[in-house]
Amino acid sequence: MLHLDVLKAMAAQVIVWHHLSAYGPIAETVRDLLPGLMSALYHYGRMGVQVFLVVGGFLGARSLAPAREPLKGTVAELGGLLGRRYLRLAVPFFAAVLLTLACSALVARWLPDLVPASIGAGQLLSHALLLHGVLGHEALTVGAWYVAVDLQLFALLLVLLWWARHMPRARSAAPVLVLAVTLASLWVFNLDEGLEDWAPYFFGAYGLGALIHWLSPSRWRGRWLGVLGLLVLAALTYDFRGRIALALATALVLAMLQWRHEDGLSRPVAGWPAALIAHLGTHSYSLFLVHFPICLLVNALFEHKDPTSSGTALLSMLAAWLLSNLAALLFYRWIEAPAGRLRPGWPRRCTPDPSHRAPGSGSQWASNRPMSALAISASMSIRISMRSLTLLMPVMKLVSTAEAISGAGRMESWFSSSTSETESTTAPTTRPRTLSTITTVKSL
Repeated sequence: MLHLDVLKAMAAQVIVWHHLSAYGPIAETVRDLLPGLMSALYHYGRMGVQVFLVVGGFLGARSLAPAREPLKGTVAELGGLLGRRYLRLAVPFFAAVLLTLACSALVARWLPDLVPASIGAGQLLSHALLLHGVLGHEALTVGAWYVAVDLQLFALLLVLLWWARHMPRARSAAPVLVLAVTLASLWVFNLDEGLEDWAPYFFGAYGLGALIHWLSPSRWRGRWLGVLGLLVLAALTYDFRGRIALALATALVLAMLQWRHEDGLSRPVAGWPAALIAHLGTHSYSLFLVHFPICLLVNALFEHKDPTSSGTALLSMLAAWLLSNLAALLFYRWIEAPAGRLRPGWPRRCTPDPSHRAPGSGSQWASNRPMSALAISASMSIRISMRSLTLLMPVMKLVSTAEAISGAGRMESWFSSSTSETESTTAPTTRPRTLSTITTVKSL
């Protein structure tokens, strides 16, 4: 749907500009020229993640329970659904981690504050399993926390829908359970910053998206939306949080656009604008993953060439944004799209309970031919190692040339067998340059 692509595309672009305003010498130089704009991008741009959370909840509900029906299946079959979601998230994510590490090795001479001090096998494994946050490992790329939390949120929604089948009036129980956990998040979990690495902290925004989807076919959808809005406003009155206010605004806009689309009232968009919006929405996850390695490389070139010129800094920031969007095209084609087609040989028969399906709603569970675990592992290794390096090759050559011209010697390896000893967990009072002090700040 085009309105979903609009929301995803806008959120992804805002997050890219937020990171461009936060990292490296380019951001510092442009800040001297445009302090107001850069401050706004730094402090408010990260809130774009709330849009992803709301849209993610909407899409999760549409995928798992399009008509509010509970899930029917065994625990093993639930694991199959979660496993496919894991592959779709983790394979592109780990490819992006490898891209970031390759770029970090190249730029460590010029940007030592933006690369990990050390990397260990346990840290890499925790990233591959999307457990780095809960295990306390330093993030190896920006946005790593979001990918891990997205998987947790999907798993939590999956469990709630499966649990609803054991309750009376199962079709009504599913949204009631989701609403209860949403309110618990807004009133309790989201107030505890110590829970930032866990799904309940973010389920307030995610649950809003799921509930918006389920309200669509109701005759009283306007009234229920009003009740939902009042409940969120009450939580904001108790403790105002800008991120939750944005999540509520996103949910209301999504409801309006979705209902206009379903009622045939939305004006059709055709031609290149529709194609561009669909393109940006489709590649939003790839852009989210791949923009930081590009940011590192462009910052290194800027630091080497002319680190004090405001004009060069502005052009470099624009070039980093354009190159990130170009890299997202290749990353989607070579990494994300193939990862989305992986089908492990796990149990795959978990379906919405047909006894609770609304009349006229079709099955959402057509699946492709499964792959064995060995084939998946081989596919992941080959695609990540070969295609990631191919994607980086042109810009890596530029950085290597710059190093040769400057007479730099062989870069001292920054890899070691142990992880970084410390990691900042508080919001910085001034604009930081280090990776760890920014990636751990998840909300305002």
